[in-house]
Amino acid sequence: MVVATQVTLPDQLLAAAHQLLQSGVQLSCITADRLAAELHLSAEVVAECFGSKQDLLCAVLANALANAQAAYARFAQLPDARLAMEQLLDSHEALLRHYQRQLTDDLRHQLLGTWASWQDAYEQGLQEALVACISRGIAQGVFRTDFNREVLARLLRVQLDKLLENEQLVPEVPASYHVFPPLRQQLMSTVLCRA
Repeated sequence: MVVATQVTLPDQLLAAAHQLLQSGVQLSCITADRLAAELHLSAEVVAECFGSKQDLLCAVLANALANAQAAYARFAQLPDARLAMEQLLDSHEALLRHYQRQLTDDLRHQLLGTWASWQDAYEQGLQEALVACISRGIAQGVFRTDFNREVLARLLRVQLDKLLENEQLVPEVPASYHVFPPLRQQLMSTVLCRA
């Protein structure tokens, strides 16, 4: 027997927000009015679901986190551990590039507590997926057996910190161009077996 799942209004609103983000709309421009127009609802109905704009943006970030973690979990299950690692890093880089452009100083200030907890949860989910990948790679003989989880945690923290710092220091050059290639090389050289 197949049980149908009902999509709730908040889920529909978050899906519409996700579509807007994918189409290039800035996170700070996602409002109750904008979502109401997308779904042909009144702004009051949308406001009842989320309350304030900050609550709405927090829900959008939480939804992005859930989507990223689900994708990372799928990539971690790919049979080829090296391919899984590449897919994970590609997806991670794309997500951070996207949100790097979205997170203005004003928006970071508005979401200060939420952003910090989102970043911590994001790092933890990514680490878990990478560790699952690495464990399978060790079993396949393509990754080193002396892998250190703390090294991975430090690499990810440094990357996220540099991403935010570089955006401030060199705004005309996306920080991801400075951070991602060295991180990927460092991570892969940390876990890959020597040929």
